[in-house]
Amino acid sequence: MKRNTEQVSGWSLIIVFLFFAGLISMPAVGLEPSASAQMDRLSVGDATYMVLGLSRLDLKGEERALVGIQVDRGVRDIFWKESRFDIRVPPNRKPSGEHELVPYMEGARAGELMRWAGVEVVPLTPGLAVKKADGLYYGADGEGNYPFMIFQDKIDYPTVTFQRNGDEEMAVIPDTHGFNAVVSPVLALHNHNPLRLVIACMDSPDKANAALFLAKKGIACYAPCDRFTNILMGYKQRYGMTTPILGSAPVRKSEVGAVIGGQPVLIDLKEPIVAQYTDKMYPDQYCDAPSRYLRALQRVYQISLNVTEVTAAVGETGLLVAKAEQLGANVIAARIYNQDDYEPLKKWMQKDQSRRLILLHSAAYEFGIQMFREFPTRTTFGDLDPKFL
Repeated sequence: MKRNTEQVSGWSLIIVFLFFAGLISMPAVGLEPSASAQMDRLSVGDATYMVLGLSRLDLKGEERALVGIQVDRGVRDIFWKESRFDIRVPPNRKPSGEHELVPYMEGARAGELMRWAGVEVVPLTPGLAVKKADGLYYGADGEGNYPFMIFQDKIDYPTVTFQRNGDEEMAVIPDTHGFNAVVSPVLALHNHNPLRLVIACMDSPDKANAALFLAKKGIACYAPCDRFTNILMGYKQRYGMTTPILGSAPVRKSEVGAVIGGQPVLIDLKEPIVAQYTDKMYPDQYCDAPSRYLRALQRVYQISLNVTEVTAAVGETGLLVAKAEQLGANVIAARIYNQDDYEPLKKWMQKDQSRRLILLHSAAYEFGIQMFREFPTRTTFGDLDPKFL
């Protein structure tokens, strides 16, 4: 067996070991579940450390778990023309193996679950949406309601068809994209063949709300693209839940199958953190996910972290590194999209074993997942259920 040359500091290892062993306990977080569900803010008492990345979902090969995935970037990509995943692929094709899943983003992560845990993957289609008085379309919740707003660009997909029922206009969406579009097909399937996990995009508040809706029904949710998971911060305590909702967490092989998440990092609440931010629009807007996450973490848990936000668009993580070196910070919260994002952060990590990364909106991309796997004890994700010591 190849040895993992990544090392964690002795102090971090001791803390994490004691936590896992149950030899130390965490301060009570918030109130009892029934009461905390009514609150937006939680308390961590006099905690001095936080552990991000303990949240996880284990999928055992023997279980042959059923996993639902959005069609877009899952089983096909109608904009990848003249490929074996283009519009010629039926949207409801159930992949027989990972070779029939789109080899990037949501499809790539689902493919790893097929390879390592033998899960069965099913496309979630069609999505249904109605046009409301505000002129926007809202996705169905499978219970006769349409609460989840869907961006117009997804309604404009050339495969969408429209039906009228009196004054009501309904959109039928074969190429579902996002949790807000898949709730109805999830519940239709789940009622007959329970789903263990749903994989979809969470890059809007309504996508996050749709994931929460599913998790309340006991269906785990995974969002490799997680720009708006921040609005669900502390959801387990706030709503008295146990079902995992995982943002851009790594997928890796385990002894019994595969695990999503479960990659903890210890952070002193007083140490400096450099966080990426942007106010640019597409394709850079996802670079604000790190700052969104840390702002929500501080607001919900009523803590004041030593965060310095740095404006950096795609390919500009070198700006984060420069600020971290200036401040002497050993924690950077960033988004990795491409090699230009990856290289400066990797070089920074290699220089000091105490340096750590919190990666948001990164596991969808190959350079992001590569960073998670090269530094497994010093990289973590935007955990929505952080622990405080």
